[in-house]
Amino acid sequence: LAKLQSTGVYHTKPFHPEAPGAAEFPEDHWIQCSDEHLVLGMFQNKDNRPYFLTVNSDITEERTSRLTIDSSVSLVERLDRKSGSWEKAYGPAKGKTTLTVKLPPGGGDLFRVTRTK
Repeated sequence: LAKLQSTGVYHTKPFHPEAPGAAEFPEDHWIQCSDEHLVLGMFQNKDNRPYFLTVNSDITEERTSRLTIDSSVSLVERLDRKSGSWEKAYGPAKGKTTLTVKLPPGGGDLFRVTRTK
């Protein structure tokens, strides 16, 4: 994350009552989520390649979130916490537009994105 620039932070409900400026996903964003207790941080590198960090805001329960990806995305890779290597997490298939993310309590995953448009 140190070499990435933050471009936005989005929350699904319920918002923490003290979350300053908690914002829902913009309707026209290329990624959407309606499941509860997810914080999604958006980033980009110096070449404007998008990255996102999914965080389970529930510190008591594991959560599974379904992220809807639009057709401008050709590849999503997840950073493996143990190996430090990027692994394919999503590539559009016949009718597939969803990436499922399972997060431990308070845990998160970093993803990098390849967009075609």
